[in-house]
Amino acid sequence: MGFHDTAELMVSTETIKKLHIGVCIKSRERFIAGSKGLRWTFHLTRIDNRFRTDLWVSSTDFVLKAVGKVEVGPAKPDHDDFNVEFDQSISVQTIVDGYFIDRLGVNGFVKVDVTFTGYEEELKRSQNLPLPGFTINDFIKNSNHNSSDARIVVGNDTLEVHRHILCLISPVFHAEFTHDTKEAKNGTINIKDFDFATVKNVIDTCYGRECAADSLADYIDMLRFADKYDIRSLTQSIEPFINDDVTLESFCVITNYAWDLDKTDLKSKCAKFYKDNV
Repeated sequence: MGFHDTAELMVSTETIKKLHIGVCIKSRERFIAGSKGLRWTFHLTRIDNRFRTDLWVSSTDFVLKAVGKVEVGPAKPDHDDFNVEFDQSISVQTIVDGYFIDRLGVNGFVKVDVTFTGYEEELKRSQNLPLPGFTINDFIKNSNHNSSDARIVVGNDTLEVHRHILCLISPVFHAEFTHDTKEAKNGTINIKDFDFATVKNVIDTCYGRECAADSLADYIDMLRFADKYDIRSLTQSIEPFINDDVTLESFCVITNYAWDLDKTDLKSKCAKFYKDNV
């Protein structure tokens, strides 16, 4: 029977070129529904003028099988099938040795379609079968029957949203919608200090959808938005990657972010990097 899932990462040729050899970018972690909390993701690792695709699964006490297909494009579309296994000693498996970077193009994507099997045996050994590993995002993504009742306006662009979801992710939005404010009366939040792409990336991420962010600058902008609206889950998700990505190329962008928002630990790390490398 197994569990079938699909994940897609929007990534351009230029983004991969900017990675140092051996450095990877990762798709969002996803739960393997029906398992005992297993998660999976895929990594794209730069290797010369190519990139390798690896499949990662969280720690498992049994043999987990993964069968599926990897697709890349759209500049030079290609696909490859894979069939790998994971156990206590193996949590990462290479599923494609290498695609040339130019297969991606400007609007590139890498899509992994996978079916996991084997975890069912672990469930059979459990006296109390757990419920599938649902998250709030699973319910949000399948809530098309619930029409939007609010909107975010950025210039001439509009995002349809739900008040209760915004109240859940942000105490700032919660205050705007639960007090005697114009936002509560007309259901409209006007945002003037962030561009539409940044706002959409944040909302897509909070709704559990893939977002279009594909550069360090994009993620920094998302962090700035999350800081203003106190979206702590988003900050906790993205900031660790920023902390681990201080390089000569990223130093100025990360340093500006650290000082603007008074990120003490990150400021110390930037100062040490400057001392050691500049």
